[in-house]
Amino acid sequence: MALRDWAAHLPYADWYGICLAVWLGVWLITRFTYQLGLWVLHRSLTASVRRCAGSQLPSLLRYLDMSTTSELFLVTLLLVANALLLVFSTHRWVDIQRRAANLAVYNLLPLCTGLTFGLPTHLLGINRSSFAWMHRWFGRMAVTHSLVHGASIIAGADDAIYTLRRHRVPLLAAASLLLTIPVSLHALIRRHSQVALKIHYILAITAMAVLAYHTWSQRSSCRWYLAGTGILWAVLNMAAGVHAIIMKR
Repeated sequence: MALRDWAAHLPYADWYGICLAVWLGVWLITRFTYQLGLWVLHRSLTASVRRCAGSQLPSLLRYLDMSTTSELFLVTLLLVANALLLVFSTHRWVDIQRRAANLAVYNLLPLCTGLTFGLPTHLLGINRSSFAWMHRWFGRMAVTHSLVHGASIIAGADDAIYTLRRHRVPLLAAASLLLTIPVSLHALIRRHSQVALKIHYILAITAMAVLAYHTWSQRSSCRWYLAGTGILWAVLNMAAGVHAIIMKR
């Protein structure tokens, strides 16, 4: 009964974070099941599904970072889920502002997988390019919700200039997140990979530090999710280091 009451009072945006955790757990279980050979009976079905999911899309969609049918489906699912959770049963700018802030933090969770993609790709059983693609789209969702959060504050304020001056700290976080997008462009990474990666790390660390300060100073409910994100990043870095030491031996 207590669990039912807790679920009934849980905000819609919080369900997004729960669904991300469930999705990750299901993916890991499916991966381990596949390794044990329990998918052998469905080999022909799996092959046909993979052929359909791997079909190429038109050049316009490929320019938008969607190359295959499966990527288009996943991006559509991500956009629809985020849009519904942002606007469902909202009546005021304050509701949109709060949900956008929470969703921005929730979309940061899949991004904090350590300094490299080695261990997460090994656990999930996918290649680095696919994981990097997921990393980019979750990052874009986080940036979008950050911009919506800031825009809703400005739209509901009587004096926009005063509001901008008063919220210099979150503006720094939004600017850091926004600048990670051009730094992560494939053309720039291909030509200047090391420089782009270092700038990306600096911007990401700046954004996370400023967001941590902002959420704790505002006593926001999502500060605990942000703390969990930092813990996840630290744990995965430690696990990746231990894994690298074991593999060298």
